[in-house]
Amino acid sequence: MIKFSEREREMNEIREAALAHYYAGSEEVKQLAGSFFRFMDIDGDGRISVWEFVEFLKQRGYRVNYNNFFIELDNDRNGYLDFYEVLVLYYIVKTKRGSCRQCNALLRGQYVTCVTCFDSCNESYDLCSTCSYNSGRSNHNHYSFLDNYAMLMTKKGSSSAAASANPGIHPNYLPGRPSCNGCRTLLNGLYFTCVTCFNSCDASYNLCSTCYGKGRYFHHHTFFLDNYAMLVNKKLSSSTTRSTDMVRNLEELSFPCFLI
Repeated sequence: MIKFSEREREMNEIREAALAHYYAGSEEVKQLAGSFFRFMDIDGDGRISVWEFVEFLKQRGYRVNYNNFFIELDNDRNGYLDFYEVLVLYYIVKTKRGSCRQCNALLRGQYVTCVTCFDSCNESYDLCSTCSYNSGRSNHNHYSFLDNYAMLMTKKGSSSAAASANPGIHPNYLPGRPSCNGCRTLLNGLYFTCVTCFNSCDASYNLCSTCYGKGRYFHHHTFFLDNYAMLVNKKLSSSTTRSTDMVRNLEELSFPCFLI
């Protein structure tokens, strides 16, 4: 079972990515985030109480452990959510983060996905790291799985690939992790990638959350997604869709159901 410290680390990764997306975003992105917060703030006191949080999620059909999720978002543990803490929820919604098909937990860090379902079905079959090592794979009718990073790498420069005949191994698997094009550190968790370069260039242009959020880079393209959102983007979009259209697709609000 994942330790709480590991869950905290994974939530901190999402928090850093959410802040980076906000600071590097356009005025429209910032206005949408502000509108999201004000909509939740029913009494208009500039902070979100547990009651306001629960009402917001219930109205939209979330199936969550409200208290646990609130505590994880409440980074300073003062019993309320400020704008930047709500920004994490907003980012989770905007990037369409899914849930584990076995335990319904929010997919936070590394997870595995069925290659066959990803390439040929309307919905992907994803498992958290815990369930992937337990009964998650045996309860599914396909056998080829990749972790989310490796799956994204198989999609670089191609629309889809056939599943491997060998269980758990994909023929287009590309080993290794990239480094940040800004500070050159190894990218192990969430990072941002240039959508245009990913779809049209031989090499990707990747940035850690710090370099992306603080603008510590020089690049001739402007559309970036984190690696989780990029994989969702590849699932939602055809290979002929223009990169700018795919970015706009991820600006549409959706409200996935998950358990924390």
